[in-house]
Amino acid sequence: EITRSIVTYKRLKKGKIPTRIFLSGRGSLLNNLPEYLSQSQGLKIDYFDPSQCVTISDKIDVHIRSLLPYIIGEPVGLATTLFSTEKGKGYKSPLNLLPESKIANLNFKKKVPVLLFSSILLACYPLIGITFKSSAVTQLEKELLNIKSSSRQLESKIRDFEILKEIHNNTEKINRLIFNRNYIFSKKSKSCWIIQDFLNQLQSTLNHPDVEDTWFDEISFADQEIGNVSRSAKNFNKANGAKVILVGRYLVRATQVFDQNQDIDKRNHLIELNSKKQEALTRYLDSLPFVKKINTKTFSIEGEGDLFTRYFTHFKYVFTPNS
Repeated sequence: EITRSIVTYKRLKKGKIPTRIFLSGRGSLLNNLPEYLSQSQGLKIDYFDPSQCVTISDKIDVHIRSLLPYIIGEPVGLATTLFSTEKGKGYKSPLNLLPESKIANLNFKKKVPVLLFSSILLACYPLIGITFKSSAVTQLEKELLNIKSSSRQLESKIRDFEILKEIHNNTEKINRLIFNRNYIFSKKSKSCWIIQDFLNQLQSTLNHPDVEDTWFDEISFADQEIGNVSRSAKNFNKANGAKVILVGRYLVRATQVFDQNQDIDKRNHLIELNSKKQEALTRYLDSLPFVKKINTKTFSIEGEGDLFTRYFTHFKYVFTPNS
C-alpha cells in the first residue's frame, strides 16, 4: 500500500548486479522516487511501456494511444512482478520499500485486536478462578454447617448416654450393695425353700393309701459322717457328703380277727402286712424328686417298735438329697 508503482528488477543470472530498473506506472505515491533510485543506486531508470510490443489498431484515437502506456503500464508491471516465467517460481512477492520500523508498527497494529482479545481473556481468567473458588467455598461452608449440626446432635446423644451410663452405674452399685446385704438372707431363704419343698414332698407321701397311718417323728441333716448331725441344715444343699435322716413310725392294722390260741398266725399276718407297708413306704420315698439315693433303711418291730402288742413299726431312713 506504499505506492501503486511497482518497482521490478530485470532478472539476471545468479550473483549479478542489476544494471537497469524498470518502473511500471507514473503515479507514484512517493514523490521523486525514480530520481532517488537513480541517484542512490547509480542505475539507469526506464519506464516500462508494454504498448511497444503490441500492435494498436488505427481505430483507437491518437490521444488515447498516448495515454495507453500510463493506463496499461501499472497492471502489466504488477502482473510481471507477481508471476515469474521461470519454471518452479510461479509467484514473486513485490518489493516493499517501507522502513522496518514502519512495517513492524503496521504488523503490530494488525495484531492489536488479537492482543486485546488475549488480554481480555487473561483478565477474565482470574474471574473464572474466583467464581470457581467462591462456589467451592460455598459448598464447603454448607458441608461445614452440616457437619457442625451432626456434631451437635452427636454431642447431645453422647450427653444423654453419659447420663444413662451414670444412672446405670449408680443402679448397679445400689443393686450390688443390696445383694451383698441380702446375700446371707437369700442363701438361707433358698435353703428354707428347699426344705419346705422337701417337707411338702414328704407330706404327699403320706397321702397314698398303701402307707396310711404313718407319721414322721424327726428329720435331721448331717454331713458325711452320719454321727455329726446338724439341725441347722448348714450343709443341706451341698452335694459332697450331705445326708438326710428321716425317723418315724407307722401302724399295722390286722385285717383278720384271731383267737388267743392263734398267736402264731397273728404274728405271721402282722409281719406280712408290715413287709407290704415297708416296701410301699420305701418305694414312695425313693420316687421323691428330692431324694437322690437311699443309703440305708432300718425297720424295728421290737424295741423302738412294738408290732405284736401295740401294732406299730419304727423306721429310720438315711438318703442323699439332690443338690
